[in-house]
Amino acid sequence: MEKLTHIINYLREFNLISVCFRLVLTVILSGAIGIERERHGKAAGLRTHILVCLGSAMASMTGVYIAHTYGGGTDVSRMAAQVISGIGFLGAGTILVRNKSTITGLTTAACIWATGALGLAIGFGFYEAAVICALFMLLTSGKLGNIDRWLSRRSRELSVHVELADASRLGDTVNAIKALDLHISGVHLATPKSNLPEGIAADMTIGMKKGCPAEKVLDEINSLENVFFAIEI
Repeated sequence: MEKLTHIINYLREFNLISVCFRLVLTVILSGAIGIERERHGKAAGLRTHILVCLGSAMASMTGVYIAHTYGGGTDVSRMAAQVISGIGFLGAGTILVRNKSTITGLTTAACIWATGALGLAIGFGFYEAAVICALFMLLTSGKLGNIDRWLSRRSRELSVHVELADASRLGDTVNAIKALDLHISGVHLATPKSNLPEGIAADMTIGMKKGCPAEKVLDEINSLENVFFAIEI
């Protein structure tokens, strides 16, 4: 244990070996997070997370290098502070708003921002926190995603993509859905997934009674006369 502590303390010093170790650790931790994101088909995957983390680590190490080489009361955190705000613009590019009601990419944007902070921690030699943070990030974006989806299915609002066989009967179909004791808080026309000549597609936000499963609501909507199919989005 004493030997391990000595090695870690040596790697906190600013030298060529510690710089190489920080860059390797950056690639390993951010690569693991990027692989998890890519497995789920997200826009920001392996390469994006590695590059963001490497860039953040380099920014923090450059600040340490300037202070180590030139001294003079240099603020080593100044460059790192700019990284956090800069990554915000990159993360914003992964957020999409569809049909004015559905927002996607928030988890990926948050993951990119956290990966940047991870790189800063490694660059400053805060290895223990970086490893623990990476493990929690993998747990949150991977395993907790199943819990998040389960909670969404049990929520009182359901986003549904509905395709109708007859576009002229959209109003009648909306009234038929309301007659199922469901509250429709939003209806937006959408791009059809099928090629029905007289059809139309709409994305609906439907309020449900507490305890009513989403599967039951979808089955009831799919059983309506004019509905070609309805799926959760």
